[in-house]
Amino acid sequence: MEAARLGALRGHRMVLAEARSWLGGRFVLAAATAEPNAELLAWFEGEMARALRSRA
Repeated sequence: MEAARLGALRGHRMVLAEARSWLGGRFVLAAATAEPNAELLAWFEGEMARALRSRA
């Protein structure tokens, strides 16, 4: 997600592919067990949403 975020900020069109309908993969499990991971995942989700809005 960080590579996609940085690429989008630099003007590249990025595509993220996940097996499920949410971002994060196994990171979602890590976020469920440790608060710092949950905070980082929430930040990544917000950044991804912001990147999508800025493309429009």
